[in-house]
Amino acid sequence: MKHFDTSDWKQRYLAGEPLESLAKSVGICGHTAKVRLRELGVEFRSAADATALAKSLPVDAASIVSRYLAGESEQAISVSLGVSRPVIRKRLREAGVI
Repeated sequence: MKHFDTSDWKQRYLAGEPLESLAKSVGICGHTAKVRLRELGVEFRSAADATALAKSLPVDAASIVSRYLAGESEQAISVSLGVSRPVIRKRLREAGVI
C-alpha cells in the first residue's frame, strides 16, 4: 500500500476542496483518495451539495483571467483553487476571454 500524508485531508475536504484535487496533490487516483477519506471518517458531499459549494466559493475572476492568458490551463487553475473546471470556464466566459 502506498503511504502518503493525509493528515490534513479531512479538513481540506470539509473546507470545500474537491476529491480530485486531494488525489492529485499526492499523485493518486480519485478512487484511492475516496477510500482514504472514508478511512478518516469523512461523510461525502452529494452532487447537489458539491455544485452548491462550488458556486459559493469566492473565485477571483481577474486572477483566473491573468493566469489563463499567461498560458495556465483551466484544469491547472481549478486544481490550485480547489474548484471544478466548469467554475473556471464560467468565470472566463463571464470575463469575455473565451
